Amino acid sequence: MLGMLRETFALIVMISMLMRGIGPACILQHDGRSMMTNDSTPGRWGKPHDFRGLILIVDDLPTNLKVLRGILGQTDYQLTFVSSGEQALERVKLAHPDLILLDLMMPDMDGLEVCQRLKQNSEYADIPIIFLTASHELEHLVEAFKLGAVDYVTKPFRTPELLSRIHTHLTLQRLQKKSHWQTAQEKMMRQIIESIHSSLDLPAILANAVAEIQAFWAVERVFVCRRTSSTTCDVVASSDDSVAVRILLPSETRESIGQLALEQVNQLDGRDLAWLQFWQAQGELRLPLWSQDRLWGYLMLQYSTQAIFSRENEQFLKLMVKQLQIAIERTELYGQLKTTQTQLLNTIDQLEAANHKLEQIAKYDSLTQLANRRYLDSYLEREWQRACREHQPLSAILIDIDYFKLYNDTYGHLQGDNCLKQVGQLLLHDAKRPADLVARYGGEEFVVVLPNTKKSGAIVVAQQIQTAVNQAQIPHVTHQFSDHVTISLGVATLLPDQNQSPTQLLTLADKALYQAKQTGRNCYVVSQS
Repeated sequence: MLGMLRETFALIVMISMLMRGIGPACILQHDGRSMMTNDSTPGRWGKPHDFRGLILIVDDLPTNLKVLRGILGQTDYQLTFVSSGEQALERVKLAHPDLILLDLMMPDMDGLEVCQRLKQNSEYADIPIIFLTASHELEHLVEAFKLGAVDYVTKPFRTPELLSRIHTHLTLQRLQKKSHWQTAQEKMMRQIIESIHSSLDLPAILANAVAEIQAFWAVERVFVCRRTSSTTCDVVASSDDSVAVRILLPSETRESIGQLALEQVNQLDGRDLAWLQFWQAQGELRLPLWSQDRLWGYLMLQYSTQAIFSRENEQFLKLMVKQLQIAIERTELYGQLKTTQTQLLNTIDQLEAANHKLEQIAKYDSLTQLANRRYLDSYLEREWQRACREHQPLSAILIDIDYFKLYNDTYGHLQGDNCLKQVGQLLLHDAKRPADLVARYGGEEFVVVLPNTKKSGAIVVAQQIQTAVNQAQIPHVTHQFSDHVTISLGVATLLPDQNQSPTQLLTLADKALYQAKQTGRNCYVVSQS
């Protein structure tokens, strides 16, 4: 239901308003306060980063608490007071102070037991503890240091000494937190970089980055959106399932490529305020993501508690955004490469198809799909040379359809073409060997070339062809001597040598064919040469 309400709100906002343009990186905040601090100390979102320091003061005597309040109340430190060990343990859980001033001797639970219980808990073990002790209690300090105390101050308090020790240990604590923060930053960045370089799955990379960023910065929600227009974008990775698939963006503000400058927004207009109130967010950090000199989209961080952004965090975010942009560009370039490869493969397929078609045109007769005259000449030359080398006979059968002109006049040219196709297929059927070639010689004439075939073998093939055509019973009502299509055949065989030409074989076959026609057609004649 929440998701539906949010999508409805987004649609209403889309119809009624255009959001205000924001610079290369913007922070929206309800109270208009600056999110930028010059303090180089990093912290976590939701906690101020100026490190004023929260000090927990534990003492069972109200007079001591009053004295400490008087001394420390004049400083910028944040203070919280309790009067027992049990209260101290509960307050630590709630406030997580940066420093504890702990009375050594207290009733019920003394400072040593409080220190021991805190140091046994990994969540609080790094909080420095300064013991407050009277001079007669100094013998207990050895045990206090064994338990993990960092320092002590004796009563009555000397203000310069107390403030100096507090300042020293808060400074150390700040440096320690800074070191931990930088280590955590480096670890997260390594994980994001490893994810980027180990995969080309952009949705998975962005989802992993979003999860890491939310856990590290402790923000309310994080999402990456891809720009679809100057005012809208599609959410492609989100830490919150309720984020609408399509959301509104500010008007496009083009900035220098690679520039990341955090900009203070002192006053929010109604549109930005409505956006933050809709998400119940204290503020939002928007970071533009660029790819190949164009605005690809945004990385958005929303938070519900006041946060202050440091200069060091700015540098970290620059690096993080740069890595995400690398991931986006790599996947887009890979996609372009795959598209180019696909197009190249398609082009190769088209070229192969075109070459095949050209080969068909060069080798085969378009009507009968038999070898054409050009291919016949080259084939006959090759087989002639082979026969010369191997001293093998070469035979040819020249075939003519009887009275084909009358057939065309009677049945028309379309039916004449069908007759040529039928006869051609019958010839292919009887020229059974792979080396045999059936070609259209021209008009209604065909040639069958039979390598390594003696005269007797050629005669057998001629007889088979003639029988097959007669049995096909292709009607021919204007035939002079038959009611169906018949053929005349001329058979010739030579033992080729280099002093002869392959055309001599066809000449002999042509003369034999002429004799068959003179004899009365529907027969074959064998050349005697």
